[in-house]
Amino acid sequence: MSTQPRDIYVPAASWRVIVDVLAPEPRGMDPAFIRAKDAFERYSMTIRGDIGDAIQRCKDHLERFLARAQEIVESEAGETPGRLGRLKPFPYGNSELQFQVFNYKDGEALSLRDNRMAELMTQYDLFRETMRFMEKKVEEGNLGPLKNTFTFIHKPLQQAAQVLEPMLEKTGIERTTIYGEKPDPTYVHIAGDEPSDEFEAGTICRILKPGYKSEGREIQEGVVMIASKSA
Repeated sequence: MSTQPRDIYVPAASWRVIVDVLAPEPRGMDPAFIRAKDAFERYSMTIRGDIGDAIQRCKDHLERFLARAQEIVESEAGETPGRLGRLKPFPYGNSELQFQVFNYKDGEALSLRDNRMAELMTQYDLFRETMRFMEKKVEEGNLGPLKNTFTFIHKPLQQAAQVLEPMLEKTGIERTTIYGEKPDPTYVHIAGDEPSDEFEAGTICRILKPGYKSEGREIQEGVVMIASKSA
């Protein structure tokens, strides 16, 4: 298990997109998570019951994800002694941030703290999981005339996620905790087992803490529950 934060190399093209889609003030009509925040706030107060709870939980996770992700992005900006590269501007919605960029493997890259990247992905994965839960609850329920309003707030979330997720994959950080897969004890701690009708015995059925690795090195230990025989 990693004990000291280290830098990882991330393609500048991927980081440029990640920074922009997380911006607190989006530019034009470009995809951005922040577009759904105000509408989410109003909409989450109009629906009660299981669906309302699911929407409220997703809204809360969106706010936490955005707040922490923006802090991480901004903390990585600017000149950092000991790092390679020269400062270059990156779009950050209506503004911009400067990051140190250097040539690496026939392309531009920058170095970022691995623990900060792991935390950014952790916050996003928690939000994405509640987003899927919210979507499932909406499909199971009957929103009637409120269905169009849900589509209005869901579309910008979906658009932003479709932009962000492939860029996160291109950072080279891999998830070590994936539902339905057997955990690798090198990177994942098994906290116990529990009955599951959805997943095969011995595979991950609940993620208590997402895990990540980069170039074969653990940057955040995962903690999971594995499935035993079905209930």
